[in-house]
Amino acid sequence: MKYFSAVYNCFPWAMTIAITCFRSMWLQMRVNTGYIFLGGWVLLTAILCFVFWKKKKAFRLIYTVVNLLICTLYAYFLYGWKRMQVVPAAIIREGLHQSTLKFAVINQFILILLVVGMVLIIMKAYYDKHMKG
Repeated sequence: MKYFSAVYNCFPWAMTIAITCFRSMWLQMRVNTGYIFLGGWVLLTAILCFVFWKKKKAFRLIYTVVNLLICTLYAYFLYGWKRMQVVPAAIIREGLHQSTLKFAVINQFILILLVVGMVLIIMKAYYDKHMKG
């Protein structure tokens, strides 16, 4: 579960990096920000998995919740609510080279990924606290 936690926590970090890069017109015109997101996600996950290789637990539940909250608030203050309904989906769509995918479908996928991942992490934390003793 520590590797799942690493993958989950790196998702908002990579999206935050890509959203920040997306704001730069110069960078956006020269580099596919979807590659920045996907590459950042893979690279950050690999680094965290290497760091937590021998440790039993990577992140606590509170860290995961605060991490998601801070990354979301940063993106909100950077773009505002209206643009945040489009920008993450545009970054992913650009990285996948799928211009026919609708933003709503990608946003639903992102939301499902975040909610299901958080539920799994909460369930694991509950199990560790109550079932293992």
